[in-house]
Amino acid sequence: MELEPLTVLIGRSGTGKSNFVKAIRALRQTLQSRNLSFISDVANRPGRNFQNKQNGTQPLEQSIDVSYTIPRLKGEQNYYLVLKSEGSGISILSEALQQNGDFIFENSNKPRLELGNHTELRASTFAFKYLTQQIGCYDFPGNVLEQTNVPSRQIPEAGFVDRGVNYQDTARTIYENSSEPYAWDSIKGTMRLINPNSTSLKIDQSEKRSLLVVGYRDHENEIFQDVAQESEGYRRYLAHLLAVYQNPSKDVLIFEHPEMGIHPSALQGLANEFQNHVGRGRGQIIITTHSPQLLDYFEPEQIRVVEIVNQETRIGKLAPEQFESLKEKLLIPGELLTVDAARVADLATNSP
Repeated sequence: MELEPLTVLIGRSGTGKSNFVKAIRALRQTLQSRNLSFISDVANRPGRNFQNKQNGTQPLEQSIDVSYTIPRLKGEQNYYLVLKSEGSGISILSEALQQNGDFIFENSNKPRLELGNHTELRASTFAFKYLTQQIGCYDFPGNVLEQTNVPSRQIPEAGFVDRGVNYQDTARTIYENSSEPYAWDSIKGTMRLINPNSTSLKIDQSEKRSLLVVGYRDHENEIFQDVAQESEGYRRYLAHLLAVYQNPSKDVLIFEHPEMGIHPSALQGLANEFQNHVGRGRGQIIITTHSPQLLDYFEPEQIRVVEIVNQETRIGKLAPEQFESLKEKLLIPGELLTVDAARVADLATNSP
């Protein structure tokens, strides 16, 4: 599948949207930890077990093939990894990295992952950093921003982490980012869509530990409370903005069902933040959603449909007739989830 700078994945439950995100996360974690079990855990699901199609009698293969461009570097890189499952073990069958069609390295039947070990090869070093540190996969829990802040220095993963547990440190880096002074003001302005009664958002360091606090006007005084005391919708919304504006920015941000817990009236502001992030060239965004209201704020070109056919997930562009209906305003995007279920274009005529 080919992704846009901003891509929205839609489809019925069980078609593979979450598994697509899990596969990306599994590749990232496999490279970080050098542990192949992350990838095998994604494959080892009911109906998709490595062993079940062959009753365990023959080795089976699983491959990951990803192409990408790294900002500020010329050309395209391609990394692929082929694993073999035999018995209870998983081994590396082949691994390769290409840049602009030329092999940087290619290995077969090696006992360990090579990407990240070739420190003398700059292209390999850049690829390893991109596929490990520059991808954020966010599916925020209901208690996001309620947890005790975990200092970033204690977390091996760079930037705003997937579960948002280093939110205070992330907020501070945004607040202190002089190269993008608009960022903090944008966050404060957008947060008023969630709670118009709030007057400010700031980092309060008057306590023994710093707190991210929300200000409210009480007659002539302004009172503050810890963001952990705010509603789930407020905290989830703010967590998405911290991910978008984190400093430094990640090259790829993936958000699963960002609409969860957020009032529909505030979804346009969130969609605008996603569009602005891409428009400023700060990175790529991938979203999965079941929300017709959120989907209405995206263009037909940004939508990808996820279907399952014969236990195989297919992800592709909209069927031509639905695409044209959207362009001619005969159909609105949200109706692809309610009135006219989105369909994948014929792969023979409209390659995804």
